[in-house]
Amino acid sequence: MEPGIFIKQPWEQRKLEFDFTDTLATGDTLASVSGVTVWEGTTDKSATMVSGAPTLSGNSVFAVIIAGTEGTSYWIRVRAITTNGDLVEDDLRLLVRNVGG
Repeated sequence: MEPGIFIKQPWEQRKLEFDFTDTLATGDTLASVSGVTVWEGTTDKSATMVSGAPTLSGNSVFAVIIAGTEGTSYWIRVRAITTNGDLVEDDLRLLVRNVGG
């Protein structure tokens, strides 16, 4: 699956949804979240960019993403475990940009 792109401004705090419905086998559901990480290249920025613990609702994982440096690209990686024991992952490209003046 091709990763999506999300743009936020440095000041924004955004709750993002990662919907795994199309990834799951028929009848399978998400059982738990293994983790949410934010990467700038090979540097883990999760400690300063993920606020609180991710939550699980149905086949979606929600994570609050904060901060970021203007003009920087990040990768957000969400890993979850299904009731069938499958390990699934979703990735999102995060661009931090100031919009306007």
